[in-house]
Amino acid sequence: MISATTTMMKGIRATWAAAALLPLLLSGCASHYYQPPPGPTAQLRFKTWGTYAHIDPERSCKTRWRLDVPVAKDKERVVSIQAGAPLRIEEGMTMDTVFSGGHCTVAASFLPEAGAVYESEFITDGRRCRLRLWRLDPDGARMPEPSAKPDTPIHCEFSL
Repeated sequence: MISATTTMMKGIRATWAAAALLPLLLSGCASHYYQPPPGPTAQLRFKTWGTYAHIDPERSCKTRWRLDVPVAKDKERVVSIQAGAPLRIEEGMTMDTVFSGGHCTVAASFLPEAGAVYESEFITDGRRCRLRLWRLDPDGARMPEPSAKPDTPIHCEFSL
């Protein structure tokens, strides 16, 4: 009985160790976002939950950056972005169950202006998803961003 308990405890420790290392292995799948080069910037707020998000200045798997977005509905993430250069946003959600699975990914591009504050909102409605891009005024009121255009999501393959 003692050896069975010890073996079981070793198995539990190994399981916990593997679970702790899994995020480190998976974090290699995409680049993390770094600050933009020196020069004029704007702010981009991601008001979303439980999704993944990428920003991409050149519409390429080599230039795309993964953003670590929050998982709680009341959280948000704000990043600095380069102003005056087109920027592409891609957000999505993957849902897998025992019997089925699916994903929904949307993309948009826009031209950030220096000093402006933007908000990207990922919305799911039943069986579809949408992305809205807002410009915030100094009081926080949201207006649709006039330079925003729908874009096509790109598929990037990564190897571990």
